[in-house]
Amino acid sequence: MNSVQGHLEVQAHLLPTEFGGRMTPISSGFRVQFYYDTSEGDVELVSLNQDSVKPGENFNASLKFIFPANHCVMIKLGMIFLLREGHKVIGYGQVTKIIA
Repeated sequence: MNSVQGHLEVQAHLLPTEFGGRMTPISSGFRVQFYYDTSEGDVELVSLNQDSVKPGENFNASLKFIFPANHCVMIKLGMIFLLREGHKVIGYGQVTKIIA
């Protein structure tokens, strides 16, 4: 059983604008909904592997859950997730590391 202290490392992709993605780039400090299985939680991008990420780009990032206790046993290594703003999917990715 994995224990999440609120931090994850992920590989992700922002959808291009023409496929429903954002119109503007994101950077460290950006908050978004992390949707997995049938659950979601608010996360903050703590650090990116670059200054900003434009729609259509891949990126690696560290994320932290705003309320980590709600997700402690549900996040698994290799899990696929969606990044959402409201009900709009803006990206997707995979959990590469769980930082306990």
